[in-house]
Amino acid sequence: MNISIKHSGTIVSVEKGTVRVRITQASACGTCQIAQHCTASEKQEKIVEIKTPARALAPGDEVVVSISGEAARDAILFSFGIPLALMTTMLIVAKWYSGSDGVAALTAICSLIPYYIIIGIYKNKIENRVRFTIE
Repeated sequence: MNISIKHSGTIVSVEKGTVRVRITQASACGTCQIAQHCTASEKQEKIVEIKTPARALAPGDEVVVSISGEAARDAILFSFGIPLALMTTMLIVAKWYSGSDGVAALTAICSLIPYYIIIGIYKNKIENRVRFTIE
């Protein structure tokens, strides 16, 4: 089963091999007629950079941006899952060894430094794995 996530968007800029698209993410009630008067609605604009071969695209064009379900799962894993597991593990281990909440919290936060350094080193590999496309 090949599931993909799709968003409509507007092209902001086109440069050599890179297209920047503005997409609007809305919660389920974000498109409601009275959403502007309600504090429960949530709407965010995001700019997505997409590496794509030369095509006849221009700023202002409406496009559909998609990402495969597997790539979306990987993005969530790299951005939330692994850091949460790492911090939780380090918090428990540091609390057990030191007995201090402050030391445990600081250790847990500092444990993310090597993680993000590694993510920075493998940035190109991750970008190839988690890729948006224009349909």
